[in-house]
Parts: sequence; structure tokens; C-alpha cells
Amino acid sequence: MSNQLSKQAFVIENMDPLKLIFEQLFNPIVITTSQLELPGPQIVYVNSAFCKQTGYTLEELIGKTPRIFQGEKTDRAVLDRLKQKLLAGEFFQESTVNYRKDGSEYWVEWNISALYDEEGKNTHYFCVQHDITAFKELENARKLLQESLENKLDESNQWLHEYEDAIIGYNTLVKTTPQLLIKEVNENYLRLTKYTKEEMLGRPITDFIAQESLLNLGHMIHTIQSAETYQSVIKGKPKEGEPFYIDSFIKPIKNKEGELVEFFIIGTDVTKLINFHEEIEASQKEIVYKMGEIGESRSKETGNHVKRVAEYSKLLALLYGLSEEEAEILFSASPMHDIGKVAISDSVLNKPGKLTEDEYELMKAHATIGYEVLKGSQRNILQSAAIIAHEHHEKWDGSGYPRGLKSEDIHIYGRITALADVLDALGNERCYKPAWEFERILALFKEERGKHFDPKLVDLFFDNLDKFLFIRDKFRDEIQ
Repeated sequence: MSNQLSKQAFVIENMDPLKLIFEQLFNPIVITTSQLELPGPQIVYVNSAFCKQTGYTLEELIGKTPRIFQGEKTDRAVLDRLKQKLLAGEFFQESTVNYRKDGSEYWVEWNISALYDEEGKNTHYFCVQHDITAFKELENARKLLQESLENKLDESNQWLHEYEDAIIGYNTLVKTTPQLLIKEVNENYLRLTKYTKEEMLGRPITDFIAQESLLNLGHMIHTIQSAETYQSVIKGKPKEGEPFYIDSFIKPIKNKEGELVEFFIIGTDVTKLINFHEEIEASQKEIVYKMGEIGESRSKETGNHVKRVAEYSKLLALLYGLSEEEAEILFSASPMHDIGKVAISDSVLNKPGKLTEDEYELMKAHATIGYEVLKGSQRNILQSAAIIAHEHHEKWDGSGYPRGLKSEDIHIYGRITALADVLDALGNERCYKPAWEFERILALFKEERGKHFDPKLVDLFFDNLDKFLFIRDKFRDEIQ
């Protein structure tokens, strides 16, 4: 039996459980054949979100080519680059105009990966779409305004006043004293903050800025007091309701003697754009998490296993000294550590008792398979998940698999997930073993310090044992 099991089998033979996941996702998904020459690839699967976005029914799409969504505004250069990248086996990500069934146009960002069979033959393409129409419309509006301003700056004062009126109507404007006390605001800023002008005049501008944006307050003040323009996206704190985001430019204003007399702040409301990107990021995290649950469900694990591993991993990352951003990436990516198990047969994966030598070699292949599935992505979370899938069975002393890496040659993400995974696996029942008593787990960790596990991570685990027990109890399985 070949150790390199079919990636095509993962997509095609296991489509029923995947469809249940794809149907719950926000992003439109389409799978096509790999034929790039005429008549082109044929659509073999779409989810409900894709049908909703395009206006076509499932029956109208299956068997058709993606040319059904193209029109006169479709960028042919993008299509040529798409073909070249796919022929080269590369991941494709780019945006273009598509057309719905009713003829209306919309902008989408394509994320396309090739799928291969066990012989390395490209059989299908897996495509995820993001609707970026709102972003493009906002981008075009700002571009048109900017081009208009640049083209007309040298015209008469009459035209200059016209454009000033347009700016005031489109942007938020605030004037402050050198001490950052508000002395003038326009209606756009009042609309976002939900305060009246009387409530704002004379108060520090910082009263209306969220705490996250105030972390850079020292740098901002140093910059503007040095008579330099400061630019940043600032999170606003309204009187009520959800926060807003303004792309702000702060210009120090001086009199003819060179004395600082005020700060002029002009901004563009980018709340929809920021929320749009957060929604995309949340969708990516959801896909990663759901795929992690698919891998665990194959070995009859509960969903709480990936939750506990994610929580343990984030806690260890912070204790180790990784940044909050890296800890969040590890939290999002660690649930994918066993995604390669989707390609392992049930007879091996769920065998009660000890595996034979051949069966164990098949089981070990899941680390490499998981890495191969994920490594082509350009997304930070999926790149991290590829590392974790590949290295979470490596051991500090070099006796692990699949590459026998040793000590710090193992990525810190792999070392952390290894400890988190073993901690949870030993404490819960598996098809091949009962759950271990906690004291026995602690004894093993002491014994494997510097052998299986990074000694620093083991020390951090024992020094913060109460925090790990809190996570274990919080996400304890309802049925043991």
C-alpha cells in the first residue's frame, strides 16, 4: 500500500462531509476540472453561497465552464495570468469583474489552488471567492476624488472653493489647539461620533479615540509637534453604538512667524473597509477551524479536542514570550495539526489496540500529507498550519517524525502544538487507550523534558499548571 495517499480522494470521495461544511460557509466555493485548453474546465461543485452570489441554480452551473461569468469588462490579462500560474502549479490570487445571471457585474477576489491525485497529476481546481464590490466602489470613488483634486489644484479660486466644499462634504474635519483641544468639527465627524458640537468643543480629541489607537499617542504627538504630517487609521469611540475607523491626516498649522497655532485633521471614514477585512479574516479562521474538526472527526475525536489544543497552544505561546499576534496565529492554526488524517483509512485510524509496523508507517504519513495540502497557500494562518501539521510529531531529542528534526530546528509552533496535543490526547479516551490519570501525565512530562518536549515549555507548563487545568475544565467533553 502506498504511503502517499490520494489528495483527489480527499476531495472527491469525501465530499459529503465537506459539503456540510462548505454549505455553512460565508464564502462562495467552486470546484472545477483541471482542463485549461478549450473548451476549458468544467464546474463539478458549487456551494449555496456561490449560487446566491451569481444568481444561477446548481443545475445551471454543473458542467458549465467559468466563462459563464465573464463579460466585456473582464480583464483578459488577469485570465492569461491565471492560466499561466495554474499551468505552473502555482497558487493564484487576484481580483476581476464577474457577471451574475441577470447581467449585473460584481468584483471578486479569486483564491485558486490545484488538487492532485496520488500520481502527482493535477485533477481539479479548488476556488474560494471573496466579494470585494463594496471595496472597489469605495476605492474608485476615492481615486476619482483624488484625481479631480490633483487635476484642478492650479485652477482659479472659484474652482478651488468648489473642491473645498466637496472635501468638506466627503471627509471628516477637526481643528484643535496645539494642546489638542477641539475648537471646530464638521457634520461628518459629528455623525460618526454621535455627539453634538456643544458636547465636543473644548474637550481633548483623545476623549473620542479608542484605547487601541491611543497606544501610539506618544509617536503621534512627537511627529506633529515636529511640524510633520501624521497619517494613521484611528479607531473612534462614539457616544453609543459600534466603533468607527477614520483614515486620518493630521497637519500642523503655523502662522507667518512660524508659531504652531492649530492642528488640522482631515479624515476618510473607512469603517466598512475595515469591517470587510475583519470579516474576511474571520471567514478564513472559520474555514481553518472547521477543517481541523474534519480531521479530528475522522478519528472519532470530539470538537473540544481542537478547542483545548488551540487554547493550550495560545497560552504556551504567550508564556514563552511570543507576541499577541503570533499567539493568535497559533490559536487559529493549531486546530489543523491533524488535517492529514483525512487521507488515512478508517481501518488504520480507528483501529483498537496497537498498530502493526506497516500500519504505523501509514499513520505517520498524515504529518507529511497535511503539510502538502496546506503549504501552497499564501495566507499567513494556512502557512503556519502547514508548519504545525508537518512538525508537531517531531521530538526535542531528534527521535520524532517525519524528518527527525532536533531541538530548536523544530519550529516553535511545532514544539508548542506537540506539547498541547499530547497533553490533551493522554487526558482523554481514544479508541486504542483509556484516559490517563492526571498524575501519570505529569510524571510523563517530567520524564520527557528534554527528550520529547522542549524543556523550557515543560517548565512553563508546570509553573502555570492552574491555567492549563482551567482550560481543561472549561472545555471538558460532556461525555467522557
